[in-house]
Amino acid sequence: MGGVRVADWLRAIRQDPRLPVGHLPASWPASAAHALFLRRHGEVAPEAARVAAEILRSVPAGVS
Repeated sequence: MGGVRVADWLRAIRQDPRLPVGHLPASWPASAAHALFLRRHGEVAPEAARVAAEILRSVPAGVS
């Protein structure tokens, strides 16, 4: 994943003013960040879903 940590992600979303794109400075990387998120999500989602399904199948019945 290029070394992105949860702490990095949380810091980034806390700094995002969530303004409409027209109100952001030209240098604000909103579009690039969104494109990166979509690309990374597409790269990791299938394997993440597989691992999650495998873990959930390993939980014994009746355990919550």
